[in-house]
Amino acid sequence: MRVIDPGHVYELAYLDTNPENPASGQLSFVKREGPGYSGNRGHHAGTNLQEVLRAMIERVKYLDRQVPHVNNIGILVNLRHSLWLLELRAAERHGRAFDLSWGEGIEDHPTCPLCGHIGCKGDCKSHEPKDTGFTPCWDEHASGHICQRRKGHDGSHRGSGLTW
Repeated sequence: MRVIDPGHVYELAYLDTNPENPASGQLSFVKREGPGYSGNRGHHAGTNLQEVLRAMIERVKYLDRQVPHVNNIGILVNLRHSLWLLELRAAERHGRAFDLSWGEGIEDHPTCPLCGHIGCKGDCKSHEPKDTGFTPCWDEHASGHICQRRKGHDGSHRGSGLTW
């Protein structure tokens, strides 16, 4: 993998190509400018992480049909959880409710044709994220775990479900 435009365009190596003339392909993520997109210069169409995860989920399911392996279950769980977390983050940033339980089949939920997110019904009039006022803690507390609760909380984490 080679970074072409940090955060947006990557060159991926292909397998089974001529070693004297190796082939590659590009993975391009959407690039936007304006408020909420600090540091971006220029803009272009592209995909998002969620769409790439959907492709990866489909690929693992395909490979498992060819050669089943117990680890594929864990791989699918983690890919789906990542997809769910990204969709939850997007909903929070855009001030939308997100009540979808994560699990099997999240990759099959319909997405908005404008913004690409689950749960948006095309009312995403703006791509500008809203300020949710949430700043993650990321501190390691006495219990030895790193948390993602709101910065400045009391460190108790009772019932938060947001610890690592």
